[in-house]
Amino acid sequence: MAQIESTNRSLTGKVILTRLQQKVSINNAKLLLDSAKISTGMMKVDNELELTQDQAKTLCMKLMNQGGPAFHVGQAIYKEYLM
Repeated sequence: MAQIESTNRSLTGKVILTRLQQKVSINNAKLLLDSAKISTGMMKVDNELELTQDQAKTLCMKLMNQGGPAFHVGQAIYKEYLM
């Protein structure tokens, strides 16, 4: 599977969580990310592991679907890593 390479950085769940924490509280960020991972079937994917391009796209789309701050984070990550 294709791994994501954007200026020598890898996209992990931890990166997404950090971005969410910049917009909302730590607990809300964890809830947003966990609910997106559960609904996409990626709950077993460790936050330390690099996401494949398909996983990242699916997770970003789910975050955008949640709306609010999650939308902005999902959109920014999608533009930065997947376009």
